[in-house]
Amino acid sequence: MRKKDPETAFDYIKEQVQLAEQIGRYVFLVDAYASMAQYYFLIDDELQYLRYKAKGKEFNDLLNNKKELGVGLTVDTLIRLNDDKIKTISKRNNYLLISYLFGFVVLVFYFYWLNERKKHEMFIVEEDVRLMQLESNELKKKVDNTYDEVIAMAKANDSAFLARFQEVFKPIFSKLEKLTPSLTTEELKLCAMLYFNFSTKDIANFTFVQTKTIQMKKYRLRKKLNIDSSVDLSEWVRNL
Repeated sequence: MRKKDPETAFDYIKEQVQLAEQIGRYVFLVDAYASMAQYYFLIDDELQYLRYKAKGKEFNDLLNNKKELGVGLTVDTLIRLNDDKIKTISKRNNYLLISYLFGFVVLVFYFYWLNERKKHEMFIVEEDVRLMQLESNELKKKVDNTYDEVIAMAKANDSAFLARFQEVFKPIFSKLEKLTPSLTTEELKLCAMLYFNFSTKDIANFTFVQTKTIQMKKYRLRKKLNIDSSVDLSEWVRNL
């Protein structure tokens, strides 16, 4: 501001002060009061100079306090927003953690159930095998016992020997009857004994006849069945 036109400057500054007071903007008021203080300083009006300088300082302090308050509010707002954001992230992370834990527990139970199921299936298979083995052993034992029973009947020349042989070794008996329907009971009995690989002497002893008699029966049987003399009769019967 120049000293040679103070009156013009005063009118301008006065309008600036009035306008700033009307709109209530601290920034404008500080500038306006500073200009007014400068004006009175130039015209050597110390009282008014100090008055407007004090008012300018007052509004400048108010402006600074407002700025600090604004900054404080901004910082508080940022902190609050940051806290809210942290809470939101923490909440989301908790949900994710719970979901992962739940999924892990479900997966563990699934594999446990799967393992138990496999163990149960293996147990059933092993139990079936065990039962089959028991049945097989029982059947083998029964067959062995039956086999021994029929042999004992043959050695004792039991009258029920042929019927029991027919019952136990039905496929062989059926093949013999189908092959040569004309076979007599004695010839069928001889075939049954030959199946057990009894020798001519054994058969003679079991049936209480001479060896020559058994030899003759074997010869006639061979002729009837059309079996070559080079073929073993016992082996032929067992191969039926």
